Amino acid sequence: MTSTADAVDGSPGRSSPRRGRIAWRSREKRALLRSIARDHPALAVAVLGNERTFTSALLESAGDGASLLIDELSPDPPGLRRGGRLRVFADSGNVPLSFGTTVLRNEERDGLSCYRIKAPLWVNLRVRRADPRFLAPHGIRTYLLDTGARIYEGLLANISLGGICVALDRQAGDTLRRGMRLPSCTVPIGPESALQSALEVRYVQPLAGRQSICLGGRFLRMTGRQRKRLMEFLCALQLGQGSPE
Repeated sequence: MTSTADAVDGSPGRSSPRRGRIAWRSREKRALLRSIARDHPALAVAVLGNERTFTSALLESAGDGASLLIDELSPDPPGLRRGGRLRVFADSGNVPLSFGTTVLRNEERDGLSCYRIKAPLWVNLRVRRADPRFLAPHGIRTYLLDTGARIYEGLLANISLGGICVALDRQAGDTLRRGMRLPSCTVPIGPESALQSALEVRYVQPLAGRQSICLGGRFLRMTGRQRKRLMEFLCALQLGQGSPE
């Protein structure tokens, strides 16, 4: 069993991520925290040096994204002051998440005690399967390149850490087959970012009532940097959609 100390130790301020942890750029972090704070979710809080688990609620996120305000802890942990180390667990919109943080100061709001805590640098987003699939936002153009340098343009249907499903013109089914390895697949995953990876074709299926096919593919030889960027994109989709497929 993991102790409270193990759960909290090293969470704030660590310079390199562990698997499954996302470091959010300032804009993304502010949006994430605002989205969570709107729901005022109940929190489970572990305090370093205390074996109990405490309950609280998220009250607000600071406009600059630098801090969060949480309700008083119940039961009241004795001696929790500035610098106290916490690990916070929440479930917002069916998205389980956790993060490590520290207490910045004790505050009073409407006569009630509360805590101002440091906004997390790292956020753990826990998913319910190894490679959950998410429906793609409308209109994401995806480009496939075969070994003959032919380019296929389609619309992204869904995406996971392992691969994609893309809708293509039916004529693409004349040349693309299960088992083919395409040297390049390009998927925009942000306003100024695109994922490019080799792709193995896993299936090609006609879409009923349409002049198009659905191609499912598995990403090949992705670098650690590519996987991290893709995970950030998927986590943003998860926060927007709730539970994955």
